[in-house]
Amino acid sequence: MVTSRNSRLPKIALAFASAIVFGTAIPSVAMAGTKPLVIAHRGGAALFPENTFPAFDNAVRLGADLLEFDMQMTADDQLVISHDGTVNASFCTAEPGSGAVAGPIRTLKLSEVLEFDCGSKHRALYPNQMAVPGTRMPTPDAFFARYKGAKVQFYGETKLPGPGEGVVDPVAFTRLVAAAVEKYGLEDRFILQSADYRTIDAMHDINPRIRTCLLYPWLAKTEYLQLAHEHHATCILLRLQDANAAEVRRLQEGGVSVFSDVVDDQASWRSYLDRGDNALFTNDPAALITFVKVSVGSSDFAPPHEQSTAVLKSRQVRDVVVLAHRGCWGEAPEVSIAAIEACKSLGADAVEIDVRKSRDGVLVLMHDDTVERTTNGTGAIADMPAAEIRKLRLKVGSGGPNAFLTNEHVPTLEQAFSVSRGQLLVNVHLKAPVEGEVAALVKRMKMVGQVTTWVTAGSDDASLVHSPLRAVVGIIPTINDCKLAYPAPCWPAQIRSLDSYAPIRPVAFFLDFRQSHEFIQAIASAPRPVGTRIFVETLNNEDKLSKEGRRAEWSWLIDAGVSVFMTNYPGELIELLKNPVPLPVVNHDPASH
Repeated sequence: MVTSRNSRLPKIALAFASAIVFGTAIPSVAMAGTKPLVIAHRGGAALFPENTFPAFDNAVRLGADLLEFDMQMTADDQLVISHDGTVNASFCTAEPGSGAVAGPIRTLKLSEVLEFDCGSKHRALYPNQMAVPGTRMPTPDAFFARYKGAKVQFYGETKLPGPGEGVVDPVAFTRLVAAAVEKYGLEDRFILQSADYRTIDAMHDINPRIRTCLLYPWLAKTEYLQLAHEHHATCILLRLQDANAAEVRRLQEGGVSVFSDVVDDQASWRSYLDRGDNALFTNDPAALITFVKVSVGSSDFAPPHEQSTAVLKSRQVRDVVVLAHRGCWGEAPEVSIAAIEACKSLGADAVEIDVRKSRDGVLVLMHDDTVERTTNGTGAIADMPAAEIRKLRLKVGSGGPNAFLTNEHVPTLEQAFSVSRGQLLVNVHLKAPVEGEVAALVKRMKMVGQVTTWVTAGSDDASLVHSPLRAVVGIIPTINDCKLAYPAPCWPAQIRSLDSYAPIRPVAFFLDFRQSHEFIQAIASAPRPVGTRIFVETLNNEDKLSKEGRRAEWSWLIDAGVSVFMTNYPGELIELLKNPVPLPVVNHDPASH
């Protein structure tokens, strides 16, 4: 959440935007109440294509402490990041016309390996992984160049060829790894892991400054501390069945950190946390980071069921929530994954997305009921199957007949939740009667507390009282200003109704189609349920002004008590909140816009 240096906007921390503090050293002993490090396995394979830049980028944005990746050696003795020793045709496909054929990486040159698209498909193990077509296997050199300036450590595993995949000299392999690490001066931020201890021993001989970690130590049938010392390892991976808390403590006191196995469920995370592990491995860093903050405790974090409450439900807090209308779509298509990703990079707090249902019942993102304005297709969303909709290419920005096509495709709501989870609040504008489906998806995607929606029903309307959304989504009733031709007395009924929503437990009130300052002031001073915020859209008024005019009006609205803004200019609002400049208020008469 963006806050001003101005004392009128006191800081309230937003857990989803907070990052784990970076340190160059792994804690040698995990004390009760301390946070274990979060290791993004293959970058977070449950969320984005494994061992690729989209996955690693996401893990860095989330605040993971370490990026785990696997290394193979090609036929021309180059390193490439891949878990499997053979190009896995189930999710890596050769580009048409390239002539590349999947086979053992040790038998392929690097140029051949880079012909494979490993982002369009996914392993069956990761059904909710977000596809990123055209994604290639990166090299360690490109990987280190990309993330050397990030607040993250690196955890690389040497993968020697399996049966039938060729032969690699483990010492030569390790020399290449050490050279890549040394090239970027990352000796103190890199850990080498391996199940082949020949590479562990070789790294100690080549560069003892680089730390090493033992994989599958239970196979050695040797006492763990002795094994670690024999191979000069500073950490060791142990499953729950391999060691209890006392053994973990003994290893830590002996100078060896203990890391968990790769697990993605809260019960396992709790068990490793209770055992005292120094670091936890996961394919879902978004969920694990949330779990760690909740379980260990953090002054800037609220439990999942209270997250939107922590952000939105405080009548006294004056911090501003910046909500990007249809995402941050200046150079990206509106309501697209690229627009959501742009919001994360920009530092917005929330995105507004429009949800419709395909003919076969899939929830997709689209503002209009037809696809003509924003895609290269024709027809109504409700009449098209999801597979057909997903093939359409989105136009840049807000689309239109002259907008050029991008490589972005119409996303599903599930995909939007996946890339937003743990990082952005999501306001869903339901363009179809899909309350039950949305509620179920919010629960399944573990987005409870991170999603809000507008409602137009009255506080006693049965459709609202019994809505399945109430249990999982922050409810925001819509309150309309008087039309210009109406006299001010149309306000009282609307204003008197605010308190009647108390049983619904709204998080805010959305003031739609505002016409006057007087209406804002009346709402701000009227009794309303404790903890509710005032939420406005500035699309039809402020966003049509000059930049100076927008800044002046936003400043006035903040002073009046508005603390949630939906705008097409999220970057400008963020800039204002960081660097407030007193400006005269411009004429707010709608006729002047």
